[in-house]
Amino acid sequence: FTDTTQVTRGNSSAYLSPDWMPDGEHIAVSRSTGLFGTAKLTLVHVDRRRPMPVIREPNSVKTIGAA
Repeated sequence: FTDTTQVTRGNSSAYLSPDWMPDGEHIAVSRSTGLFGTAKLTLVHVDRRRPMPVIREPNSVKTIGAA
């Protein structure tokens, strides 16, 4: 892919099941932190590159494959 851009930073999180949102500016992903972290539905803006959690609590709610 020649037109790819990394929109996340660091290596402390795993991003699973990415999918574009209809607005074309956000990517919905399941984000997991740590080795056995609980995956949470997260939006990443393609310009700001800052993960925005959609679901924070309860911690037991998992959203693997949410996108």
